[in-house]
Amino acid sequence: MNMNSPKLRPLFAFAMIAFSAYALSFTNKAPLAAKANSESELTLLMREMYDDVAKMKTAVNKRKKVVPRVNHELMLKAVATEPEKVASPAYEALAQAYLKALKSLQQASPADAPVMYKNLIDSCMSCHSAFCPGPKTRIKNL
Repeated sequence: MNMNSPKLRPLFAFAMIAFSAYALSFTNKAPLAAKANSESELTLLMREMYDDVAKMKTAVNKRKKVVPRVNHELMLKAVATEPEKVASPAYEALAQAYLKALKSLQQASPADAPVMYKNLIDSCMSCHSAFCPGPKTRIKNL
């Protein structure tokens, strides 16, 4: 059979396109997996903490008790993208201030909770201003 036959050209073209799409599907998956694997423990924890704090905001707005669902204290031990930064006394102090603000929010009355929630967010912003400014835009939405 001749591949230059007008009847076979569309079939051959379709087969080449399908094969190319199949081959390219493998090349697209590798960079995504590498990116996901390159994120530090602290980065992943901070994302969980963000979601947790967003739920706390809902609880505060509904005048309900704030109950963290993530162990925020892990921020003191989680491996960071730049470990030397979180090994500093400044990071330790800011992390402790955050944890203290979280505890105050948990213990706050429904009337005081909005102020304590704002203090918690302010402590996030303080630390991210000093160490990792990227998430500040997201934190402002809290």
